[in-house]
Amino acid sequence: MIISNSTDTIRIPLVEGNKMLINWLDKWERTFRHYSFLDILRAYKDYLDNDKPSIEASSFKDSICVVAVTATGLYDIKPVPLEAQYPGVGATLTAINNILYRQFIKMPPVWFNWMLIYILSLLPPLLISEERPLREILSVASVLVVAFLGYLLFIANVEIDISLPLLSLFGSYVAVGAYNFVRVSMERRNFLNLAVTDGLTGLYNVRYFRMLMKTECMVAGDGSAKSFCVLTIDIDHFKNFNDTYGHQVGDLVLREVAEVIKNSVRASDIAARYGGEEMIIMLKNTSLDEGLNAAEKIRSNIETHLVKDRDNIYKVTVSIGVSSFCYDDDEDMLIKRADGAL
Repeated sequence: MIISNSTDTIRIPLVEGNKMLINWLDKWERTFRHYSFLDILRAYKDYLDNDKPSIEASSFKDSICVVAVTATGLYDIKPVPLEAQYPGVGATLTAINNILYRQFIKMPPVWFNWMLIYILSLLPPLLISEERPLREILSVASVLVVAFLGYLLFIANVEIDISLPLLSLFGSYVAVGAYNFVRVSMERRNFLNLAVTDGLTGLYNVRYFRMLMKTECMVAGDGSAKSFCVLTIDIDHFKNFNDTYGHQVGDLVLREVAEVIKNSVRASDIAARYGGEEMIIMLKNTSLDEGLNAAEKIRSNIETHLVKDRDNIYKVTVSIGVSSFCYDDDEDMLIKRADGAL
């Protein structure tokens, strides 16, 4: 909207609906010099009585004076957070003041807000991706920077809607945070697998096997669970494979035997590489007779399995010792009895 006369032109920026945004500086009675009606009457009485008035007449010189009725004391008119009274007079005076001093609030173009949304949505991937130190602090700092930027622009009479940019920042932060949570969880699971498995055979390592076996001994020892069996397996004449065909064939034999063992036991059973060419299995909830049957099944499956490479076919046999848990057994006693049977 343009207001003009012969000497001056004032351009008032309008927003949607042809409305003017008011730059609200403070509560209106503190922004403008304010006198109540009783103050004016008292000063006028002093003037008539030739006394010094409580309000100096010079205060009104070269000023615009507004006479208005406020809504103080009217119970049916609700106040607002900015004012104890209905702020209609303050809003009118502030609008006039903004026009006189050209203190207009300007709205940035639409592309500015979209650019801000785009930039803030990219901040979390840049700040909190991977394992960056102080990433949470950086994320909070970015929100504070945006809020402070909005405040500085408002002081400069530029009003921006930071709700959508902050929402994009929050949404992006949640998305990246969720991605990092899943990534870290998967990495931890992979690290756990590396820590408890044997790299050559894919079976559990002996350290993890002993920890599980110790727990199983404690559970079976209180009589609440069925007994379990331990099988120690040794590849017959394994040294001949290494000496005759080389260590690569020896490694191939170990991997193939381990694969047959994994396919021959239940999902609840625990198979591990005990060391060298020796392997060990814990069969949960298994009696001695069931353990012997399982051992014969494993022995037979390995015997009928042919290990092949590009040049040769190798036949592998194993020997197996079986022990069953007895009251007061620990993991060392069980393994020792299975080794003796082997």
